[in-house]
Amino acid sequence: MRNGLPPLVLIAAVVLGCGDAEASRDFGSDDQPDHARSYLALGPEVLRLGGPDAQGGYLFSQISGGALDDAGRLWLADGASREVRAFGPGGEHLLTSGGGGDGPGEFRSVQLLGIQNDLVVIGDAGNRRLTYFDLEGALQGTAQIEGGAGSPRFLGLLSDGSLFGTSAVYLNASEVIPGQILGDSARVVVWSDLATEPRIVGRAPSASFVWDGQGMTAVPFTANIGTVAQGADVHVTSGTQFRIRVLFENGEASYGVNRAPSATSAFREEYREFYSRNLSGAELQEFLDMLESEVVPDFAPAYSRLMRRSNGETWARHYSVDPLAAGEWDVYSANHLYLGRVRTPDMFRILAIGEHEIWGISFDDYYVEYLSKYEIGR
Repeated sequence: MRNGLPPLVLIAAVVLGCGDAEASRDFGSDDQPDHARSYLALGPEVLRLGGPDAQGGYLFSQISGGALDDAGRLWLADGASREVRAFGPGGEHLLTSGGGGDGPGEFRSVQLLGIQNDLVVIGDAGNRRLTYFDLEGALQGTAQIEGGAGSPRFLGLLSDGSLFGTSAVYLNASEVIPGQILGDSARVVVWSDLATEPRIVGRAPSASFVWDGQGMTAVPFTANIGTVAQGADVHVTSGTQFRIRVLFENGEASYGVNRAPSATSAFREEYREFYSRNLSGAELQEFLDMLESEVVPDFAPAYSRLMRRSNGETWARHYSVDPLAAGEWDVYSANHLYLGRVRTPDMFRILAIGEHEIWGISFDDYYVEYLSKYEIGR
């Protein structure tokens, strides 16, 4: 895969609309939020499981999704073993289900999508199906996903059990006009019936890719769309705007703060440092050369990830070139009011947010994965 980009592609930041006036509404803004206001503080790390010497259910690699059930147990999907595991509040390994394969209860790829009606729902893009386990880890059934062309990303479940995800829009370099503004690069789709094509409920800025005849090239300072479900609606990030769009059946709305977008010039040094740590030689130089290319947009994404807390809050992570840098999260109430900010440590990725605790993946200097738990305090 080549990293060089066509020299005549110009990417510019766009301001998103919210559809027609009758189908749109605005939940409002905090016009002058106290950006430094701390909402919650993470306490000490109270639990860390795993590591290079761990065995069995305590050995983690490529964790891909987690959720808390009503009893406070954490469920997660381990991508390397293609297993589903459950852990008690104290970190005890309770059960393991699944494994690699094509049969019922087996996976080519595994992603935990959520827990609904006492069923743990697992997405398997490789086998194009959903798999359901009860809270004892027993297989309860599977459902084949017939609709949806290409390779959509399965992301979560709505309150009625519908599956939602995104499908990317790829650009052909030969069709890109110099000076063209490239807009939304992902479709948000919902499967009400897994046997039919999903319906498109909205579009949003996402990671942009250009096909130049030899490979796909990622455009610098673009990031995958952040999504989360609240009831029957899908919440998505809004590109350069510090707002969250709500996609519902007959239109959309938005909420957030009125904050100026961040210029990509502020991220250039972070970009250089990040890729210098992770690449070398000609590959590193190609990435650094991108910074001088016309493809670099004027503004960076505002939010890169959304999470739902058990009490209905939405947590929105500020964009960073390094996804494992210390996190800055804006927190909004279930009624879409800005509450303040939460900071999470570096080398840590959130899996699930409970009332009193945060579960996530911690990484050491060699990127070995650990399962961590932090207390939440005021």
